[in-house]
Amino acid sequence: MRWLLKAGLQKAVGLLPEPQRWNFALQRRVSKSLPRPDGEFQWGLQQAIDHVDNLRLIDTSLDLASSHFYEFGAGSDLVVPLGYYAFGVERQTLVDIRPNVRLELVNDTLARLGAHLDRFDRLVERIVDPRPLLDLTKLEPRFGIRYFAPHDARATSLHEGSVDIVTSTFTLEHIPPADMRRSCMSAPAFFVKVAS
Repeated sequence: MRWLLKAGLQKAVGLLPEPQRWNFALQRRVSKSLPRPDGEFQWGLQQAIDHVDNLRLIDTSLDLASSHFYEFGAGSDLVVPLGYYAFGVERQTLVDIRPNVRLELVNDTLARLGAHLDRFDRLVERIVDPRPLLDLTKLEPRFGIRYFAPHDARATSLHEGSVDIVTSTFTLEHIPPADMRRSCMSAPAFFVKVAS
C-alpha cells in the first residue's frame, strides 16, 4: 500500500513546474533519503563493481582506462560514475533527461567515497580526491566526466563508434519497452556492451 502512495505522490510531483526540484526537496526533507544512507551508498558502489565485473566477463581484455563509458540516467550524487573513476575509467559521458545532479550531493559522495571503498575487498585503481567541487564544470578536468542535462539519450550527438560501453544503473526500468525496442533496432551496434 505504501508504494501506491509513493507512486501517486511521484505522479503529482511530475505535474509541477520543475519537478526535479520538488522531488529533490521531498527526498531531502521528507523521506530523508538524500544524501544516501550508508547502506544505499554502499549498494550504489556495489553496482559500479558489478558492472565492471560483468563487463570483464564479456571482454577479458577490457581496458577501463581507454574505454569511453556512456551512462544514461546519471542520478543526483554520481556515486556509480565516481566509483567507475576509482576503478580506472578515465572518460565518461553522463546524460539525464532533466538536470538531476546536485553539487552538494556530489560533494557528499566525494567526502564519503574513500571510506566506503575501503570496505570492499578490492583494489582501486586510483584514490578519489575528496576535496569538494566548486561547480559541476570541474567534473571533467578532475574526473574525466562530462555531464549533459537536459539531454535525451536517444539523440547523443556523439560520433558513431566513439562510445565503448553503455550503462544505465538507475534508469533502465523507467524506459517504456516500446522506446527500448525502437532504440535497439535503430542502433544495434551501439548496445553491444551493455551492463544493466
